[in-house]
Amino acid sequence: MQAPSNCPSFDKLADRIAEGTGLNRESTPIDQFLGKVASRGVDIKSKAVELLSNSSYNDVHKAILLSVQQNTIRHLFLGTG
Repeated sequence: MQAPSNCPSFDKLADRIAEGTGLNRESTPIDQFLGKVASRGVDIKSKAVELLSNSSYNDVHKAILLSVQQNTIRHLFLGTG
């Protein structure tokens, strides 16, 4: 993506998360591909955070991250998904 965030597209982010796994996404949907990457032992959430840590965020990005964080907390503590 272009400035101001300089974040990679979802496609490129998925490819970068998978680097070193030997997997190639090709036409596989991103969610299925990342599931395969995770099954190879890659912590895809931590890897995404690492890869995005040097990007700039706007209010929309912050809201998305907060939503994911709240959903993760709800899943961990309440057993909901």
